[in-house]
Amino acid sequence: MSEDGRMFGQNYVFGTIFRASGFVLRNIGPCLLRALPVIILAAVLYLPQLQEALSITFLPELLEPFAYAVFAVAWHRYTILSSERQRNGLIPRFGLRELKFGFLSLVITLALLAITEGFSLILGEGPTFIFITVLIYFIAGIGLMFVFPAIAFDQPVDMVQFIQEALKLLGSLIVAIFLASVVVAILVGSFIFAASSVAETTENPEWVLLSAFFFIEALFGTLALAVTISTVSYMFKDVIGMKEDKSSDLEGTARAKISR
Repeated sequence: MSEDGRMFGQNYVFGTIFRASGFVLRNIGPCLLRALPVIILAAVLYLPQLQEALSITFLPELLEPFAYAVFAVAWHRYTILSSERQRNGLIPRFGLRELKFGFLSLVITLALLAITEGFSLILGEGPTFIFITVLIYFIAGIGLMFVFPAIAFDQPVDMVQFIQEALKLLGSLIVAIFLASVVVAILVGSFIFAASSVAETTENPEWVLLSAFFFIEALFGTLALAVTISTVSYMFKDVIGMKEDKSSDLEGTARAKISR
């Protein structure tokens, strides 16, 4: 239930994903332009020559969250704030928002890795470990779902409210994750099948397959991330609401349907 008493139905989250997908596809140019510098930077960080020169093999893992924070914050704000869509220039911004966003991402990643590594030592890497890992990541996602857009929108972080509202959407989230996973699996599987079929007819099938996987990771991965960011942005606006009056700056979107 939102602050104005609206109830969100079982299909609310999946409907929001659909809405976010439409927004990303309509704005695919600005999306890719904003993501391109970050993708290039992330790729450069993994160059063996750079890691060898700096003698720090874990440098990419430390800096990558901050690189992606630049895109994530920009796309959160682009989704909701009309002033961001009217902003001239595409020079990446890195300020306090991006610093907090990236630092929180890094801390959460390290914490989750440490927890799952501990379970792997105790349980091994069988089905039980996989189930527990998925459960841990799901719980973390539920608990932190509204924290990142709050940082991007300069909104106060109220963990009690965030967790309460997220738990109210639990059923809708489970349905949405299942349906979205099916859709993604079909799309990726179809693309891989098509790429494999084309590769068999060429003289250099390895190059075709490598190009296909790069395409999936760079383009499809970027668009999937953008859809996720836009989805959470819409949910934050609908469910939590903006604490400041930015009605002239927010995207004019229809209210979620009231259902029980």
